[in-house]
Amino acid sequence: GETFIQSLLSDIRNAERTVVISSPYVSAGRLKTAETVLEEATRRGIKVEIRTKDAGAYKKTSQMIDRALASLRSIQIHRSEDVYLKYIVIDDRIVWYGSIDVLGSINRQDSFMRLASGSIAMMLTDK
Repeated sequence: GETFIQSLLSDIRNAERTVVISSPYVSAGRLKTAETVLEEATRRGIKVEIRTKDAGAYKKTSQMIDRALASLRSIQIHRSEDVYLKYIVIDDRIVWYGSIDVLGSINRQDSFMRLASGSIAMMLTDK
């Protein structure tokens, strides 16, 4: 199950400055699910950034993914072939890190851990 989701959503809803999501692969369905909470954060003045792979990594679904990402108008999207790590950093201090591609597919054996660490947050977000 996705027992971490409610805690993660709470962290995003309580963000004060920034939310950075690194999800190498995204799915249109997961983006649609996340859209409400992320758009709500941007309306509160939170800077939201999604880091994901270039469109070429998606093969058959690249146009659908492009449209889904484009619909997130107030969210910064950074696409690169060099996106491998799976994490979320909130306010440069709360880190969710693990094997879950939070905007992509989630498998039963995947895990995500929550840490409060400014130094790990800075390392992941290159600050």
